[in-house]
Amino acid sequence: MYFISDMPGGVGGTDLYVSNYENGTWVKPENLRSLNSEGNEMFPFVAADNRLYFASDGLPGLGGLDVFETE
Repeated sequence: MYFISDMPGGVGGTDLYVSNYENGTWVKPENLRSLNSEGNEMFPFVAADNRLYFASDGLPGLGGLDVFETE
């Protein structure tokens, strides 16, 4: 499961995290540091082709909330 959080230890305002459900329990969330910025990452969505899409106001783009993708 991909989600955002502003929990302590993050890179910026809100960061992307991933956690997997294994043996009936959720594994400790992993901060996706290589994707996060000092700004806010938001609205993670996994498409049918397994690409992760998300919005960010901290990564270089056109300004405001830009949409990014990663495999």
